[in-house]
Amino acid sequence: MGNIKIHEIAKKLNLNSKEVLARANSLGFNVKSHLSGVTEEVAKKIEDSFKNKDMKKSENKKTENKKDSNKKENTTRKCYY
Repeated sequence: MGNIKIHEIAKKLNLNSKEVLARANSLGFNVKSHLSGVTEEVAKKIEDSFKNKDMKKSENKKTENKKDSNKKENTTRKCYY
């Protein structure tokens, strides 16, 4: 059970270290740089926070796509020449 570096979490999640740093700080964990080490428990909490946010984003995109398709149908104009 060793410490996990912030940059390792970022690499695992395919994110920038800055994004992971910001999220860790917003969750209340005291991390200073991409080389900061956190326990496995803290790393799991950070990873889970991204997974939960990603699920919400994908749900929002689905509803936005439905709204966009409705807008496209309603905004078609007829030209009479």
